Order: sequence, then structure tokens, then C-alpha cells
Amino acid sequence: MRPACCTQHLKDLLVFTHELLQRHGIPHWLDYGALLGAVRTGEFVPWDGDVDFGILRDDMDRIRLLQDEVAHAGHYLNMSDPLVWRVQLSSTNALHADLFPWWEEDGVLKMRWRGYPDECWAFPRSFLNHVQPVELYGHFYPAPSPADEFIQRYRYGPDYRVPRRSEELGQRTQIIPSVKRFLGRRIFQDRLRRNLDLLQETLDTTRFRGCYYLTMAPVFDLKTTSDDSPDAGFGYRRNDRTLFLEALPALQTAGFSVLGDSKEHNADDFCIHLSKDGARIDFVVCEPPGGAA
Repeated sequence: MRPACCTQHLKDLLVFTHELLQRHGIPHWLDYGALLGAVRTGEFVPWDGDVDFGILRDDMDRIRLLQDEVAHAGHYLNMSDPLVWRVQLSSTNALHADLFPWWEEDGVLKMRWRGYPDECWAFPRSFLNHVQPVELYGHFYPAPSPADEFIQRYRYGPDYRVPRRSEELGQRTQIIPSVKRFLGRRIFQDRLRRNLDLLQETLDTTRFRGCYYLTMAPVFDLKTTSDDSPDAGFGYRRNDRTLFLEALPALQTAGFSVLGDSKEHNADDFCIHLSKDGARIDFVVCEPPGGAA
């Protein structure tokens, strides 16, 4: 949990950063944890460690010119990371307000983040056509509008008012089906293909090589599948289950998460769900059609 002194520092950065950008006519909006806290309780999420603002990438040169003004106020404009700039409390205290730069393309706002495909956090530009004020510690700040729909569809899902300590990307893309549908043609197809290639490459280094077969073709059109269905499926013989379990650590090292496993009365129903970047891939014990792989 965040100490009270850090909360006060973040409140100072919240006010300072907003007033700085507002004073210079630079569009900005609350986002991520700061927006979530404002809409939930009017306060920061208790375990959040920073303040989050969205800005337009075209305004980064204007913000660069504010470096001296930020320093004169006793803070530090950290521009060392091209993916996110930060207004730090000081050059030695890393508490900060993030400035996430977005660019517009065909009516969609996009942002880059290391380790993830472009557009992972894309959302329609229309949410910023008329920003709405949201209250945070008794002051009002601009936010995407309507904020409730924005948070539900493009950030934290329909149960966003229920506190969760973890908000990992893969979890978000699974609990927010509309994000998957929105990003489908832009991201999900290439990402699923890439992960299926990685899956095969990884399994080919294990004793499980050649022991599995396709049972469900990869689903690249997200409109044709239910939100909780797998995106691809594989089967393997019951006698090869030990080999598959031996291969699981290699898959986890490659970045695949084991979502869980189930074992019904019939051993043939044994299933393990793998996930990577929001896609779900099932491995099920079953005999291949016709008795041959």
C-alpha cells in the first residue's frame, strides 16, 4: 500500500502537471490507474504508484520546451524514454506523472509499448471529441467521454469497480472482449499466428515433437467465436500426456501461461489452457480421427 507521504507527492504532481499542460494549451486526459481511481472513488487506487495522463504525440516538441519551467518548480522532466515521458517529483525522487503519447490513424488513437504489438491500447478517437470532467481529490480533470464506457471497453472490463491488484495485458484482453474485437483485424491475427509459430518451434525442441495434431483451426475472425472459447486447439493421445507435461516448462519459458487444467471422470477430457498475449490455446487428450495422427 502507498504511504501517505507518497500520496501527497502524487497529488502535487497531479495538480502541477495538469495546470502546466492546461496553461500551455496542450490537450491531455487522465488515463489508466488515475482515471480508474477518479471514477471509482475520487481518489488514487491505494496501491498505484504514479499518475497517468494521455497526450498527443504531436505535442511532444511543445512539452520539451517546458523543461526549464518544470525545473524551476523543483520537478524534473524525464525524457529519456521515447515511449513515455515523466514529470518526476525531482531528479532524485522517481515518483512521477506519466505522459503517454498517442498518435491518430484513421480515427483510431494508437500507442507503442515495449514487448507488445503496436496498437495494443488502441481506442476510437471519438472518445476525446468531447472530454468530460472527472473529480479527483476535489478537483476536476479531463477524461475520455463517456468515461464509464471507455474504462469498460478499453481498459479494465465491466467489473472495473471491483478492486484487483493485478492488471496484466493478457488478463485485460481476455476480460474485455470488445477490445479483442476492436483490435482483431489490426493486431490479433498477426499476434496469434506468431504465437502459434512460437508454440510449434518450442514443442519441436522437446520429446513431444510430432505428438500433437490440430483439433480446432485458429480463429482469426473474432466475430465467429464466443468470448470464452479457445482461439486454437490441439489434441494428443492419452499415452503422450506425460510427454506433454514434460514440455510445459519449455512453453512457460517461451512466455505461455497455464491458465488452468481440468480433469473430468474420463481421462480423455483432460485439458490444459495456455494463454499468450490474450489468446487462448487448448491442449486436450483425445484420440485423433480415424485413429491416426
